[in-house]
Amino acid sequence: CPKKFIPICVIDDKDGDLYVNGLRDLGYANVTVFPKCPSYSELRAFAIIFFDVRGVGNAAGKDGLTLAVQFKKEHESKKVGVRSAFLQHITLEERSKLDFVIEKKRDLCEQVAPELAKALEEVGDPRVMWKKIRKSRIDSTPIAQLALLEHKYVKAIQALSRETDTLPGDWMAQVNSLMNEEIF
Repeated sequence: CPKKFIPICVIDDKDGDLYVNGLRDLGYANVTVFPKCPSYSELRAFAIIFFDVRGVGNAAGKDGLTLAVQFKKEHESKKVGVRSAFLQHITLEERSKLDFVIEKKRDLCEQVAPELAKALEEVGDPRVMWKKIRKSRIDSTPIAQLALLEHKYVKAIQALSRETDTLPGDWMAQVNSLMNEEIF
């Protein structure tokens, strides 16, 4: 999947335009910015999600770090992390639960480009995505059900790959609806 189509979400109350312009310079054109954290159901359409730590919390009073860790726990196949100037209080345990933790010190493009390149290797390849999903379910799903899930996944990918106007965000939503399983 070309990186210009990878759906990226940025949850940042101050640097939204900086992200959009910086990521566009890196070739990522499908970037959505929210000043506050939207519902998790809205975030499911994105492959990569950047959370700021302060100023983006929800009505329950949770900060961006707490929301990022919780969202990643519920959606293991997503690439989720934080980029903030306020990372001093983040524990090693919290860091290990996220895909990336970036301190705002340098140029945005210089900081996020390596993380996005790593993420693209996974979220841009349906085979890699399936392997990750399979690994997460292999111990808890009967083998016959897992085989059926893989069959549906492959059929969905084949059907969608014939549609040239389908973007990856739509692709993920369509795969979820075709399979009637929220694996992404």
